[in-house]
Amino acid sequence: MLHFGKFKILRNSIDACDYDYVLGEIQINIKNKHRFLISPVASQTLVRAYFDDNLRKILDKYDGLYPDSQWIRWSLGFLYGVKLADRVYGPELMSKICSLAQKEGYRIFLYGTRGNTLKLLVKNLKQRYPKIKIIGAVASKFRRLTKEEKRDLIGKIEKLKTDILMIGLGSPLEQFFAYELLYGEEKIKKPVVVIPFGAAFDFLAGAKPQAPRWIQDKGFEWLFRFFHEPKRLWKRYLLLGPLFLLLIFFQKIGSLSTNVFYRLTALILFFLLLPLFFILYFFVILTSKGPFIFRQKRIGKNRKIFILYKIRTMVDGAEKKQSQYHYLNEADGPVFKIRDDPRYTSVGKFLAHTGLDELPQLINIVRGEMSFVGPRPLPVKEAKKIPVKYAKRFSVLPGMTSFWIIRGNHKLSFEEWMKSDLEYIEKKSLFLDLKIIGITIFQIMHLPWLS
Repeated sequence: MLHFGKFKILRNSIDACDYDYVLGEIQINIKNKHRFLISPVASQTLVRAYFDDNLRKILDKYDGLYPDSQWIRWSLGFLYGVKLADRVYGPELMSKICSLAQKEGYRIFLYGTRGNTLKLLVKNLKQRYPKIKIIGAVASKFRRLTKEEKRDLIGKIEKLKTDILMIGLGSPLEQFFAYELLYGEEKIKKPVVVIPFGAAFDFLAGAKPQAPRWIQDKGFEWLFRFFHEPKRLWKRYLLLGPLFLLLIFFQKIGSLSTNVFYRLTALILFFLLLPLFFILYFFVILTSKGPFIFRQKRIGKNRKIFILYKIRTMVDGAEKKQSQYHYLNEADGPVFKIRDDPRYTSVGKFLAHTGLDELPQLINIVRGEMSFVGPRPLPVKEAKKIPVKYAKRFSVLPGMTSFWIIRGNHKLSFEEWMKSDLEYIEKKSLFLDLKIIGITIFQIMHLPWLS
């Protein structure tokens, strides 16, 4: 039985422990008739909690959060030198708890997943653990329960004298739901151990394939699951997964100056994204005439002129044609903005609206001309027309994203745009930068054609 203590991973505390420790805690709390809320937690859940204060606060209320992911286990070693022999993997933990429940006579109630899957789960658990007491099983309604439905569910859980309530709804929904059952307006008042298990229900029911042990041990379970459910899981594994690693990297070298840190991070990202650059290169070159990279003089920190790099999204020579479209300008100040600019190429509009065209600005960050977050750099002619009262926006490095972008860019007036830049400068911090970056990524993830 091992428990090295609780350690901060991103913004939540994780118990560095083994399975025996968790089982022991469950026995102690059932014996002492306490309500006990615990959860194996995945890396993507911690990323969401990093940017969602409500989720973070709820996870902080849990009595125990355990490293469900190999990447969290490795992060404990990377950040704190804590070497765990194994993670506390949800499906394995659920199996061990069922074995313990059979031995001790604990009464188990199951809630979640679909009706057919739940029946298979109950059948499989009873075959594997013949003496197990599964005293209730209710399938999810895949929507928020009404007060009456929640009251009815709680009534069943209490009436059947449940010792352990297992929940399978998917993260982070199940973490919210489990918390509400113990601390919400309508709540379980009798002693019970509540544990969200995520995909464990589907795996133990045999409804979904589980990665072989050797793949799990190497940390590539995510890849196995992604290939089986790409449409449902791509955001989790292709966006939140790399973001977790980046944030852990941030946490490790947080003592470096922010500027050095950002430049180093941009350099790493640039090389990691080279395959994507090659793909985009062929799309741009094959669909329109002109260069792949668009270069333009912009005004940076302290009004210093630099060359900004973007993937070309418009027809070649678009700058010379700008005067032809002044009547379409949607901006109300000394700037020129058209959301659906007629000069976009066939793929240019997609690149511009997803922000993929901005990726070459990683080079600008490496060169010290830009940052990840800051006021957007303006073309020289437009920057010269900015009123003096907004001159402070030139006191910091311009950024790839900003308050203006996450608040709707084209929907904001020129004055609202400038004020948002000044607000950022007043509140500027590493945490705020990471929050803006996270919101930017989430907004891109939820674009209509990516959903």
